[in-house]
Amino acid sequence: MDRGQMIFFGLAGLFIAYEAFRGWRLGIVRQLIRLGALVSAYLAGIFLGGMAVPVLRLTGYPDLILKPVSMALIGIVAYLIVSFVGRVLFKKTTDQDFGLVWLVYGVTGSLCGVLFGLFFVTMMALAIRFLGTLASGIAEEPNSSAQVPTSKKATVAGLVEMKHALEVGIAGEVLDTVDPIPKKAYELIEKLGRLSANPAAISRFLEYPGAIELTQMKEITALRDDPEIARAVQERRYFSLLKHPRITRTANNPKVAEQVGKFDLEKALDFALEAQRSDVQPAER
Repeated sequence: MDRGQMIFFGLAGLFIAYEAFRGWRLGIVRQLIRLGALVSAYLAGIFLGGMAVPVLRLTGYPDLILKPVSMALIGIVAYLIVSFVGRVLFKKTTDQDFGLVWLVYGVTGSLCGVLFGLFFVTMMALAIRFLGTLASGIAEEPNSSAQVPTSKKATVAGLVEMKHALEVGIAGEVLDTVDPIPKKAYELIEKLGRLSANPAAISRFLEYPGAIELTQMKEITALRDDPEIARAVQERRYFSLLKHPRITRTANNPKVAEQVGKFDLEKALDFALEAQRSDVQPAER
C-alpha cells in the first residue's frame, strides 16, 4: 500500500468510526430516517428538480447551469425536512432507558452508521477518480505545463496521484466493481482534459464539421463578435461570462440547444486530438 492509499484509508477509517459512534447515539430508527431522507432527496431532485429554475433565473445564469443547481437545492430541502421530522418523532439511543432496547438501538444504529460511512467514502473515492481522470488528461498533454497556471499545477498533480493511488491493488478492484460510471465516459473526460490544455487542439476542434455548423449560427457569431465577451475571454473572466445576458439568451435558445444535441462530441475530440498527435510525432523523431 503506497502513501496515497494509506492517507485515504486512514481518513476513511476515521470517518467510518465517527459514523459508527454517531449511529450508536442516534439509534436504528433515526438512522433509517437518515436513509429515507437520502432516498427522498434523490427522488425529489430527479422528479421535482426543475421547480426552482424560474426563481433561480433571477441570478442571470442559463438554464443549463440552473437545472442541476435546482435539483441539488430541492434535494437538500427534502433531506432537511425528512431529517427534521425524524428528529421530532423518534428518540435517540441516549433517550432510551438503559437495558435491552437501549442496547439494540445502539448496536443496530452503529452498524447502520458503518454502512453510511462506507457509502460516503465510496462517493468520495468516485469523485476523486472523476476529477483525477480530468487532471490526467491535462497532465498528459506535452504543452500542458505551459498552459496550466503555476498555482494550479500542484492541484492537477495531486489529483492525478490520488487517482492512481486509489486504482492500485484491491482498492482499484473494489472501485471498479462499485463505480456506476462506464469506462467510455472516463475516456471522454480524459480527452476533454487533454483538449483544455492544448490551444492547438482546441483550434482543430473548432474545425470539425459539426463545430463549424455551430460557430456559423447567427446566435453564436453574435457572441463571437461582441467586444465585451471577447474582452472577458481574454481576461479569463469565465464566471462573469456565464451570466452575461447575451450568453444566457443564447444558451436558453431552443434552436441552439437542438444543434448542440446533434453534435458528436466524442468524434470531434478524436478529430482534434488525433490530428494534434500526428503533428507532434514527426517533431519527436
